[in-house]
This record gives sequence, structure tokens and C-alpha cells, in this order.
Amino acid sequence: MSAILKKGAKEILTELEHNSKRFNELARRVRVDSSKLSKHTLIRRLLELEKDGLVFRTVYHSRPPKVVYKIAPEGRKLIQMIRDLKKRRKRPRK
Repeated sequence: MSAILKKGAKEILTELEHNSKRFNELARRVRVDSSKLSKHTLIRRLLELEKDGLVFRTVYHSRPPKVVYKIAPEGRKLIQMIRDLKKRRKRPRK
């Protein structure tokens, strides 16, 4: 579960929350190569998130090869927990 603490992981899960995406589409959405994440880091982060059970990776054996990433139920729960924590933090204390 340590992958969520690494650079770009939350952004990846947020992008996958509503729709599955191919690698290049995901790379554009998380601003790869504009000092946010490198493609190499994005690949590593996706593999780590898959290993942690937060993302599903589907490989279609076609020409050209097609890889689609989709958020797993555990990833969806985690994103919701993060949002809930942010809401709590923003509430004024009594």
C-alpha cells in the first residue's frame, strides 16, 4: 500500500476514477514530461498501484498493442477516504 504515498499516485487514481484510460491518454492527463512525472515514473507507479490492488491493467494483444488501466474497487475506496479526510480538515474547529 506504499505506492499511494509516492509522487503522482493520487493523481493517477483520480484520473482513473470515472473512466478507464490507455497509457498515452493517462500520460497526457497527469501532465507527463511537463516536470510533473516522467513516463518512466508513470510506468513504475502504475505497476506499483497494480501490485497493491488499486488499479487493474488489461493488455489487448493487437497491433499496435493496447494497454488499458482501470481503477479497482479498493482504489475507489481509497480516493473516497482521501476526499473525506480533506473535508474534515477544512471544517472549522470548535
